[in-house]
Amino acid sequence: MQRATGRDPDLLLEAARRYQKAPRPLSEAHAYTDAAELLAQRGRPDQARALLDRALEIYTRLDAQWNAGCALSRLRAHAVHRGARKPRSAARHGWEALTDSELVVAGHVAAGRSNPEIATRKYISRRTVGSHVSHALRKLGMTSRVELATEVIRRETPDGPPPQG
Repeated sequence: MQRATGRDPDLLLEAARRYQKAPRPLSEAHAYTDAAELLAQRGRPDQARALLDRALEIYTRLDAQWNAGCALSRLRAHAVHRGARKPRSAARHGWEALTDSELVVAGHVAAGRSNPEIATRKYISRRTVGSHVSHALRKLGMTSRVELATEVIRRETPDGPPPQG
């Protein structure tokens, strides 16, 4: 990613609007990140934070964690951090207790992907994938990936499993 130095934030916001219409969501998020960095450099952290949050929403929707990490790192250098996080669930067990990352990884497990495949797709380490799988299994009281995959598929099927016979 390029640095935002020397550009006009208004031009970057116009680019983001055009990318949104195109639609080119990744480019839109990059434009928001660049504009946020410029605003932070110019002493406007609240506006920068709002744009960072918009970029992070897009990166999350696209499952672009590497890009989100880069955006956070760039803005952290200017003492700008993400806005309020969503409230944590009080649940310690069950589906409500799973984090967004654990749910995404569980979906990949249900699709039959191995930890190395998931790690490659999500741009995270195999160890992180293993942690997400282990935490999901523990929170759900399960002992195997097969149980996890079966339950994810069951929950995604609106009418439950097809009738037998």
